Amino acid sequence: MAHQDDRFDLTGKVAVITGGGTGLGKATALLFAARGADVVVASRNLEHLQPVVEEIRALGRRAEAVATNVLDPDACDQLVASAADSMGCIDILVNNVGGARRIQPNDDWTIDEWEKVFHFNLRPSFLLSRKAVHHMGEGGAIVNVSSRAALDANATMAPYGAAKAGVNALTISLARAYAPRIRVNNVIVGAMDSDAMRAQIARGAPAVRPNVNALGRVGATDEVAHAVLFFASPASSYITGQSLVVDGGPVPMESFK
Repeated sequence: MAHQDDRFDLTGKVAVITGGGTGLGKATALLFAARGADVVVASRNLEHLQPVVEEIRALGRRAEAVATNVLDPDACDQLVASAADSMGCIDILVNNVGGARRIQPNDDWTIDEWEKVFHFNLRPSFLLSRKAVHHMGEGGAIVNVSSRAALDANATMAPYGAAKAGVNALTISLARAYAPRIRVNNVIVGAMDSDAMRAQIARGAPAVRPNVNALGRVGATDEVAHAVLFFASPASSYITGQSLVVDGGPVPMESFK
């Protein structure tokens, strides 16, 4: 019998990861490469991507960086086409890009602001998935990244929470559409130590409390990346259309006193 850890091996696989220059995207790209995958990382900022590409290549894997504005449907198509052309195929797609760059009371959101946040956090997962599947063979995997805000939405981040709830639902729809050839699953992320979280706090979001969850701390990007690896690898070969909450557990009861 093969060693259990072999189920997490990605040797010979090609992964495309959006938001791959920082935070969870970067951690996932490096973890995938350490497990044997060749990786295409994408984001708007090519300067963030190049160091990640160099680290992946230092591990002996192929890597490419593609500057992509995921709000542009044509750019999403070009990302998939570029990845498939340079790598020969696509086996794994990680729809990681997203975020909430504005925090304000619900009545202060303009329609344009709402639509930009909503589209940024939901539409790329749809656009990229429906293109990438045409380059995937049997056993392909799509992993979406959602947020705890979809389950317990903050009053100052209404469009973000709504969009991430859409990602949760989209995961099930895509899983049904592409089964049995391709699996589609979702990681719902709680408070995580990242540049994005620190930027939110700097813009006025409440600092993360020590009792934010049962474990009493925020997660590390590497910890969450291992959940993404699980869904991308053969270790989850009998799982599709599911969401895994990685948030440190429920808030302790004493927090409600």
